[in-house]
Amino acid sequence: MAVWSKNNQLYEAVIDGISEGKAAVTFVGYNVTEINKLHLLRICENTQPKRYLWDSKPKGKSLWQVEKERRRKKAQKKAQRQKQLEEEKEMEKMKWKDFSSKAVSKSYKGVKKESIFASPDTESGRVGVGTCGISGKPMTNFISHEKLVTGKSSQLSL
Repeated sequence: MAVWSKNNQLYEAVIDGISEGKAAVTFVGYNVTEINKLHLLRICENTQPKRYLWDSKPKGKSLWQVEKERRRKKAQKKAQRQKQLEEEKEMEKMKWKDFSSKAVSKSYKGVKKESIFASPDTESGRVGVGTCGISGKPMTNFISHEKLVTGKSSQLSL
């Protein structure tokens, strides 16, 4: 402890150097350095002793084993969750494979499957599905959707 010259009160300080009956001190927490006479310095009473790493007691073996068991259970749960997700992915994959194999296997025997985009055999042949004229129905006629204009009030002015 050292006396601060501004208010003559004792504050906690660290001795930086000693020479000719005087000491250079730095006040803890303030970063202020002053020179004090040695007879004004006091020994600081430590209310809390310093704690060193080698003084601390090691954890008991039981605490270490509890921690090890907790980590093992956590790893086991994670592995189980990963396995479950992998199984779900496999099931989805198999569903898709079953679906796609059904589409390929649904071919009728004796019926030749031709592409609708294959080039026709004759000169007048057309590419695509020819549904017009089948079953005696003509091609659908569409009515033009023009807006009926009646009177001057409904005309648009520009």
